[in-house]
Amino acid sequence: SALLELRVGSDPDNSESNFAVVNAQGTLGMSIYIQYEYVFSGGQPIQSLGANLPLKICVESCSEDYASRYFLYLSGDLSLIVSPTAEIVRGTLTMDGYWYQALGIPFMQIGNIVLGVDWDLK
Repeated sequence: SALLELRVGSDPDNSESNFAVVNAQGTLGMSIYIQYEYVFSGGQPIQSLGANLPLKICVESCSEDYASRYFLYLSGDLSLIVSPTAEIVRGTLTMDGYWYQALGIPFMQIGNIVLGVDWDLK
């Protein structure tokens, strides 16, 4: 298949606050995108339109100095996918990285979670 994507986004919020709109790499804030994919084997074009909201949220030592705070990076994505056979609304929530001693429990680790839901409109 061949894929073309056009993405336009805001500047990242790289402030030292406990909550910011920025991705894990610190390179992009909120964005919208258009995507076009052509699948050679089936000969069907697939078009997508969506928005992405990356968040940086402090979860530990939030009142301490910035260097000792621990952040989680979450990303929410909402898109509409249109092909000749389907119209799908897709929502995903992704966590990038690991949260060690999650919720204050010494043995609990949570990492790289992806939650998603698709709803076919046809």
